[in-house]
Amino acid sequence: MSIAITYKIKAGSNNLTLTMPQLYSLYNRLDNVMANARDKGFPQMVVSLSARFFGTTVSEMLSANRTQTLCEQRWMVMSLLRRWPLTLHQIGRLMPKRGKSRDHGTIGHGLHQHDVAMETRADYKKQFEALKAFVESNIGSAL
Repeated sequence: MSIAITYKIKAGSNNLTLTMPQLYSLYNRLDNVMANARDKGFPQMVVSLSARFFGTTVSEMLSANRTQTLCEQRWMVMSLLRRWPLTLHQIGRLMPKRGKSRDHGTIGHGLHQHDVAMETRADYKKQFEALKAFVESNIGSAL
């Protein structure tokens, strides 16, 4: 007797039913796509596109400057990079300060600040959604 385990996935208005082998296959393909994207430099593109969106340079955005505006921009970029998914250490290496990687604790704090701002500030949330759409549309054209 064999037991078939299926998973129902809702994607927008579509429903998808997958068996366990199909789910593993999909997961492995997605993992390969993400690894390929990292190898092609897409995380660096996220940083560059974000700087362009904010009307600043990459070096200014990654500087040690702690003005509220630049900190918030860095929080947004950290959040986008975390979705790839990158570890906190990998994000820290992509966002160096004074030639050194930012500490994973700094990245974690920035992600926490991002989450708080998303929940409490409509203007921040609106700007993040616009940045996310801008980056996705530009990276999508680069695929």
